[in-house]
Amino acid sequence: MRTATTAVTAALAATLIAGCASSSGTNPKAALRIAAAGCQTLMDDNTLFTSTAPSDISRYAEVHRLASIGTRHAAGLDPRWVPLADAVDTLAAALDQAAKGAGTMQDPSTVTAAARIRTDCPAAIQESAAAGN
Repeated sequence: MRTATTAVTAALAATLIAGCASSSGTNPKAALRIAAAGCQTLMDDNTLFTSTAPSDISRYAEVHRLASIGTRHAAGLDPRWVPLADAVDTLAAALDQAAKGAGTMQDPSTVTAAARIRTDCPAAIQESAAAGN
């Protein structure tokens, strides 16, 4: 699994570098591509949320932090992605707390964040693909 996480990190970094190299300030097309890459980080890991073991929950938090890199960068290029970036960050923090045995994944802000990710991520990936990214 570490190899898969490393590969996803490398792909995300390449996307970010390509987006940054061609952009300054607001750039909706680059933002869409980068948001989709961040979301793809989450969608590519088919083991997310299959275990409640603290070590697995910590790994889920790590995957969300990796996705946050892309979504947060996208939010910096286009404010449209701020709610998604906030949702990914919220869920990563909740997972960190859950791994420590503190907090609950049923907190309203966590449930709202998860719902946003479940709707916005597939939409970002589809929109980016349709735009030829």
